[in-house]
Amino acid sequence: MVNPGAADRDAAGTPLTAAAFAPAAVAGLFGYLVPAAHGGAGGDRRTFGLILEHLGHACEELEYASLVSMYADIPAVIAAAGRPDLTDRYVLPMITGKRFGTMAYTERTDAFDFGCRVIAAGGGFEVTGDKVLQTGGHLADVFLTYVRDDRDDLRAFLIERGDPGVTVEPVPTSGFKAAGLTRLTLDRVSLDAGRQLVRVDGLSHAQLFLNQRRLFIACPMVGRMRAILEHCARYLSGVIRHGQPVNGFQAVQARLGRMRIRYETSRAVLHDALDRLGAGDYNGLFGPVISAAKYAVVDNAIALAMDAVHLTGWMGYSRELPYERYLRGFMGGIAGQTAQDVLEILLGNDVITQSEFGRHLEGVLP
Repeated sequence: MVNPGAADRDAAGTPLTAAAFAPAAVAGLFGYLVPAAHGGAGGDRRTFGLILEHLGHACEELEYASLVSMYADIPAVIAAAGRPDLTDRYVLPMITGKRFGTMAYTERTDAFDFGCRVIAAGGGFEVTGDKVLQTGGHLADVFLTYVRDDRDDLRAFLIERGDPGVTVEPVPTSGFKAAGLTRLTLDRVSLDAGRQLVRVDGLSHAQLFLNQRRLFIACPMVGRMRAILEHCARYLSGVIRHGQPVNGFQAVQARLGRMRIRYETSRAVLHDALDRLGAGDYNGLFGPVISAAKYAVVDNAIALAMDAVHLTGWMGYSRELPYERYLRGFMGGIAGQTAQDVLEILLGNDVITQSEFGRHLEGVLP
């Protein structure tokens, strides 16, 4: 078992410890996406997504693979700046598991009206504001933070937990508890100029990051869907009704069939999106196939967990079986890496844009 104690952590609301990720660091997962020139493996995102899918199958909690993906993504983003000072200070310690980083983006508003502000001060910067939700913030000592400047442009800074004026607090949730979700409060935090990672158009930088991360939230879910299907089938083979196992009843077989369909469909759309990601066949700022894959996987995962509860009745709703915990974990995907309802709007707008472009071509081409 990759991470024993998942049910107990969920019951107590206890996040994963740094020690739990030591094997991931030894295996090179945190440096997998970092170029070799910066001390990493220079791996591709498609292969890493498949690794996350397998982790999701092997681990009893979604949070483990999700945190591995975040803690691997942040050093890769920092390394992309190509600055030796940042590589030494952040990237190299992160890929060995000595430091952890996460993204601080979400506020109680949209990106065009961020309340988190930065002003120039004493040759450096001063940042004030509130970021309401970070994945893995309980272990993070570095926060990739997006803030508005005096021109209403977004910039990105590397803010450390130990900086004066920084407060990190846990955020209680109904599920996904082991992920250590936090709230970041910044009270006139002073930063030197070297902590600025993105000087202009931080919105595009953030969208590029989020667009690729959408698949990484889906990958562990597909692996866990497979594990639920396998576990549920084994469990039902031992449930006897009227002298025979309930998995001999056609109604049960039909429900398991629907679960299989949800899993296979999710796996197919995920792998198609990963293939496109690996081939570079996607729009960096907004990939419709990537976004649709995340949306479909989350919806199918929730439905599959509900199917497992239906099949197992009160046992599935209790802690006797893990299905209610997985259901609560999957529901975290509704809001994660762009909310489902926002993706519907974005995908709908993309359909309209493509339709209008096609109509324009009809009037121009012979």
